[in-house]
Order: sequence, then C-alpha cells, then structure tokens
Amino acid sequence: MNKLNVQIIIYKANLYLNKFSSALKQLFVHGFFHIAGTNVANKIIAAITNILIIRFIGKYEYGVLSAAYNIYNIFILFSGFGIQSAILIFCSEKRIYTEKLSYYRYGFIAGFIASIALSAGMLCYVVIGKLGIQATKQYIIMLCILPLFNYIVQFIFIILRTRRENKKYALMQNVSSISYFLFGCIGAYIHGISGAIIGNYVSHLIVIALCLKDILPLVREKVVLSRKNKLVLWEYSIKNGLSSALNRILYLIDIAMIAYLISDPEIIASYKVAVMIPEAMSFIPTSIMVYFLPVIVKHNNDYTWLKSKIAKLLLYSGIFHAFVAAFLVIFAPYIITLLWGSEYLDSTVCFRIISVNYFFLATFRFPCTNILACLKKVNFNLILSVVSSCFNIILNYILIKNYSSYGAAIATLSTVIFISSISVPYLIYSVRRYK
Repeated sequence: MNKLNVQIIIYKANLYLNKFSSALKQLFVHGFFHIAGTNVANKIIAAITNILIIRFIGKYEYGVLSAAYNIYNIFILFSGFGIQSAILIFCSEKRIYTEKLSYYRYGFIAGFIASIALSAGMLCYVVIGKLGIQATKQYIIMLCILPLFNYIVQFIFIILRTRRENKKYALMQNVSSISYFLFGCIGAYIHGISGAIIGNYVSHLIVIALCLKDILPLVREKVVLSRKNKLVLWEYSIKNGLSSALNRILYLIDIAMIAYLISDPEIIASYKVAVMIPEAMSFIPTSIMVYFLPVIVKHNNDYTWLKSKIAKLLLYSGIFHAFVAAFLVIFAPYIITLLWGSEYLDSTVCFRIISVNYFFLATFRFPCTNILACLKKVNFNLILSVVSSCFNIILNYILIKNYSSYGAAIATLSTVIFISSISVPYLIYSVRRYK
C-alpha cells in the first residue's frame, strides 16, 4: 500500500469520525441523552421502589396491590380518550404558535373532562363489576381519582416534548420517579398498601405544582380551535388512542385473567415479578421513540429520509435488544434471587418467556406501531390492535386454564410475534408508497 492510499484511508476515517462526532453533539444539544439517561435512571429508581415495596408489604399483599393497580392501569390506558397522543403529533407539525395554542387548550380541557368520565367508570366497575380478588376493592376505590392527576402530568410531558424542551422533560420525569420512590416506600412501610397508593398521589401533585406555569396559559388564553380541526383531532385521537391502548394491554390482560381464572394473589405476585424487569427494559425503545417521534413527524412525507432512518433504527435496535434479551434469559434465576428473594424463583420460566417477548416487542412491535402512527396509519393500527387483542384474550383463556401463569406468558409472546409479523411488512409497504 503506497503513501497516497494510506492518506486517503486516514482522510476517510477522519471524515466518518467527524460526522459521528457531529451527530452525537446534535443529539446532546437537543436533549436525546438527557431523555435516555433519565429513562435509565427512572427505571432503576422504579425497580428499587418496587423491590422495597415488595419487601415492606409481603408477597400476598403485593399480589393484592398488583391486582388493584392492574385494574387502574387498564382504565388509564384510555386516559383522555387518546387526545394526548394526537396533541403530540399535531403540535409537533409545523404550525403557527396561536394554532398550536388552540390545540393545547382544547386538548387539555377535553381530555380532562374525558378523564373525569374515566374515573367515574372505574368507580362504577368496582361497585357493580365482578372482581377476581375481593380484597382489591377498597384499594381500587382509593385509585379512582388518580386518573385525573395522571392525565395532567402526562399532558405536561406532552407540552414539553412538542416544544422540544427535552431537558426540562427529563427533569420532571426524575422528579416524578424520585417522589414516588420516597413517598411510596415511606407510605408502604408505615401504612402498607394504602400508604403506597397515597405516595403515588403525592408524587403526581409535586410534578403538577412545579409545572403549573405550563398549564395555566392553556386555560387563560381564549384561543378557539375550529370545528373542522376538532373533528380531525378526535378522529385521530380515538383511533390512535384505542389502538395504542390495545397494544399496551397485553401484560394487563394476563394479570386480569389470572386473577379472574385462578384468584391467587401469590401467583399474581410471582407473575408481576416475572414481567417487571423485561417490561422495565422498555425504557430503551421508549427513549428512542420519545426523541425521534417529533422528528419523524416532520419528515413523514420524505421517502428517502424515512427509508434510511427506519432501516437503521430497526437494524441497530434489533442487535442491541438481542443481547439484552439473551442476558435476561441466561441469568434469570440469579436476577430474581438477588432482587426479590428465593421465594419468587417460581417466576423463572415466565421471566425467560417474557424476556424473549421483550426482543420482539422492542425491535419490531413498538417501533413499527409508533412510526405508523406518525405516518397517520391509524386505521391499520386500530384494526391490528383489535384483532391481536382478541387473539390474546382467547389464547390467555385457553392457556391459563391449562398452564396457569406459564400460559399467560406464552400467550403474550405469541401475540407480539403475531403483531410484528404483520406490522413490519405493512410499514415497509407504507414507506415505499411515498416514493
């Protein structure tokens, strides 16, 4: 190799390094690493919080708490009837400030009213519905007002994301998780299940108090959203909100059906432990999509950009998630013993199945459904979500009756593979149409 060739190689290497360095610098300036770092820290804090609460209240009580929160989490999936996600998309697009303000104001008020209806529905369900574990009733009643607080906090986060205030968004996420760690653990230690729930209320109130100035202008400014825009907003909200809720309901259906078919708090506690770490690892694809969703919305008509970025996203994330899933599968019993104690080793098989599920969820299902939402393919997402939810419920009913919690884990994995096998080809098809 002559001297000229060596110089060319060195020049190209320096060029690639400069491009890579510039890309990292841009990600840092726009807050990507703040979001990613925050999500890592928050998941660690959340894991420690759950570990301590489990230690403080015991396995049976944790099963009761998990069953109560499971009902709450099912209802909260329909928070604001999906209008937060619509505001994220519509206000990330290029619009004048007053128009965005009209979306913010209308979205906040309409979503809050919808959340009141959600809380009322949750209370009615507890009073007249059939619960698998009767001990959860009083705690579900305690949780009935929490959807209102949750909606306000999530809307604050949406405002910060659409304004690209990623550093403040990351800070408020930290405040939320640290507050729940402190007050949730103290509450659980002093008052058991009730104390843990009260601690959750306190953590929401702290975030709201710190961000009042972000919400007040939405109520004070008399900027009216046109009737036409309201109809378009609600059409997107309901379709995307419903499909998003159905996509996130898998683990919740598992626990609800275990509670209904088996009614054993200790089995629920073990299954909850099995899904906790793989579910917590979803912060990785979540961090990526939180940062890139507003960017994808801005380029949702650019075929060349979409083709290049989406292909790289799926490839690199797939390699990374494969290593994460392999680590969890191999070291499952050691992780469980270290974090929750040997009494939870009965959750090892479910832990491994859900870890494999994490790979398909993080690599294919989660990115594809979110990107399709950015491309406004909400009808496809909705239809696939309804079909996959029915598929999951049928599998759960059959497998839980025969294989207990193992059946629930297998049903979840099968459903995610089913969704991925359809959504990935459709995403490729949708992007190619822009050409």
